[in-house]
Amino acid sequence: MADLLKGITFDASASGKQVTAARLNSLVDAAIIQPGSITDRTEKTSPVDEDYLRIYDTAGSALKKVLLSNLKTYMVGVRPTFGAHRNGTNQTVTAQTWTKILFTTDSGDSGWDSNSVFDTTLARFTPGVAGYYAVDLAVGDPTGAATRMASAVYKNGALFRRGNYLNQSGNAVGAVTSILVPLNTTDYIEGYGLSSQTSIAGAITETYFSAVWVRPL
Repeated sequence: MADLLKGITFDASASGKQVTAARLNSLVDAAIIQPGSITDRTEKTSPVDEDYLRIYDTAGSALKKVLLSNLKTYMVGVRPTFGAHRNGTNQTVTAQTWTKILFTTDSGDSGWDSNSVFDTTLARFTPGVAGYYAVDLAVGDPTGAATRMASAVYKNGALFRRGNYLNQSGNAVGAVTSILVPLNTTDYIEGYGLSSQTSIAGAITETYFSAVWVRPL
């Protein structure tokens, strides 16, 4: 806007030099869009999928229209999310030792992987899209005898955040970590757990790992 207004005198007393709303609108139309291409500047508060937006195509060096429904599809596509679990199979671990949880499933009713960003072989999430991600990790005890449980999120192979320690005797317990993690495209995160017992629950409702893109870095 500063470039558009260079050389214009803001002098309300001088004839022909008043900067009215109509004058500003014509300047914007001429420099950014096209003369007369937008005649109704009434705000549309409830856009629908059949509406069009105008964007600048850098490859074609021109303004082009985009169907709102297509833009929505694009925006969803660039916001990765996943949900993984062990599909009911318990994992054997060494008691009182931090162990990576091997999440083997990211499909079905309780799993998803929007952009093929979760590797079930390596049990890790690599976003491919930089941003802040909301991450949830839960680790459960299938024995009902654990006196200590804990969970932690590792980033690029190192501890990033440790969740709560639960110390309880004689009851099934679980540990949860819920955090916001900044990730670049090639960063990765993994879920770790610790138990006083030698088994981590495989139940989908007790042991799970998920993340969703929240905002750019």
